[in-house]
Amino acid sequence: MPLLKNIFVNTTANKLRLADIYFEDEFKEIKYISDEVDWSNIDTKEKLDSFTQKFSLTTNNSEIINGNFLLAIPGAIDP
Repeated sequence: MPLLKNIFVNTTANKLRLADIYFEDEFKEIKYISDEVDWSNIDTKEKLDSFTQKFSLTTNNSEIINGNFLLAIPGAIDP
């Protein structure tokens, strides 16, 4: 099953969680891989790098798409 890995998902207000999203023709599962983080804790490159350094993508699996720690915006990823 294809996987969109290391993508931020908005949970509430200015809170985000890092997630892996499994999908086929539609989303099948969102697996959270971090606790909630306030936007202000990752709003600069330095803060984001510090937060994401413990997460990585080291695979050549063609079914895994690296989200590069970007924000998934509802509607923007619909077909």
